Amino acid sequence: MKKWFLIFAAAAAIIGFTACSKKSNKQNVKPTIVSIETTVADAQISIDGKKVGKAPLKGKYKPGSYIVMAEKKGHETAWTNMVVKKGETTSVKLSLKPITSSVMLTASRNLKANVTLNGEVIGQTPIVIPDLAFGSYKATLKAPGHAPAVVKWEITDRRPQKITVSLTENTGIIRIERCVPGARIKINGRDRGQLPYEFRTEQGEYNVEVTAPGYAPFTQKVALASSRKEIVRPRLTQLPGALRITSKPEGAFVTVNGKRYGITPVKVENLPAGKVKVILSKNNFDSVVIDRVVLPGKMIPVHGVLHSSLGSIEFATQPAGVTVYLDGRRLVVTEKDPNSPGISKVFRTAGLRPGKHTLRFTHKRAKPSTITQVVTVEKNKNFRIEKPIEMWVPNAKIKIRSSGSVYVGRIVRQNDKEVTFEPGRKSRITYKRSELESIELLSEEE
Repeated sequence: MKKWFLIFAAAAAIIGFTACSKKSNKQNVKPTIVSIETTVADAQISIDGKKVGKAPLKGKYKPGSYIVMAEKKGHETAWTNMVVKKGETTSVKLSLKPITSSVMLTASRNLKANVTLNGEVIGQTPIVIPDLAFGSYKATLKAPGHAPAVVKWEITDRRPQKITVSLTENTGIIRIERCVPGARIKINGRDRGQLPYEFRTEQGEYNVEVTAPGYAPFTQKVALASSRKEIVRPRLTQLPGALRITSKPEGAFVTVNGKRYGITPVKVENLPAGKVKVILSKNNFDSVVIDRVVLPGKMIPVHGVLHSSLGSIEFATQPAGVTVYLDGRRLVVTEKDPNSPGISKVFRTAGLRPGKHTLRFTHKRAKPSTITQVVTVEKNKNFRIEKPIEMWVPNAKIKIRSSGSVYVGRIVRQNDKEVTFEPGRKSRITYKRSELESIELLSEEE
């Protein structure tokens, strides 16, 4: 700024600037001021062809008419007429427009390459970039299967430029061989279908993942160089399978291929894939053999129904209160059935091994006092003695009116007029009630 004032003062002295040393008698005269600005900083200012400094400028100048020029590299020169009036401030602002040019970028072999300028993709080659001001520029070109290329250029004048950028191929081949049926391939997380699979791609690192039902995933990182072929041979590890074993009834011992695995219900895990033989066994039940195929990575349900290897016997007695022995062991004393007078409740004994068993029915007052019956028990079947075991047990004492004779026996049937009486096991007499002097009922229990 000091330099500008010196130049400005010298020019004023040459063209008749009023000397500062003279004393003015007019105390209130306003100074004559000139202010020059430009739209771009540091533009060179010339007045009537003489350089006076760089914008912005401000100072005193002699009244008159002048030609002001502003110039700067990379911009069009600006001119204007400046009229300076005595005692006034004259302001001038010159607009300098930048000088621009254009560049056409093309890629070798007419490739369609994306062009990035100033961090932004502006299009594909061939492309014309217009309105470039003076300066240095750099763009990056990228095309599939080719290495990125950086191009630089300078804009120093209005002449358009054409630049062809050579792109170098950077692809290779990756091939994944077939391994197990149904295997699928993923490249960098993207599904590419079933094996085998081969593709050409740019050099770099790729994550290969192979999956198949029943197998653990296989992964491998492949570093692919340009013009190379990488072959991947996946080795998949088969997953173990499992069995979920249940039975009816529960609590059966479980054997798989000869090895014990507890009792049902139970899960048998970490089994190799293939055929297995499952055996379910339980005391007093027939064993069950089940063939299954273990599938890798799967839980296979197995259910077996065990049938009892024992039988049972059902019977009733007439009357109740009979003591029953089974194979020499006391079994039960039969109970009265309130719904069937004179007959006991049905009794069932289970858990009997197949074969012949001896039932002995006893009653101290019965005639005879013991009845024996042999029954054959079959596996998983119930042997039912259809008719009640009848023991002849006296249940009444009668006195004949005419003779006064007293008899002990059984009343098998009676009504208001008659009584049918058995004095012995195989004899039966019917009396009119008028013929009987008395009837005394006896307990049938021992």
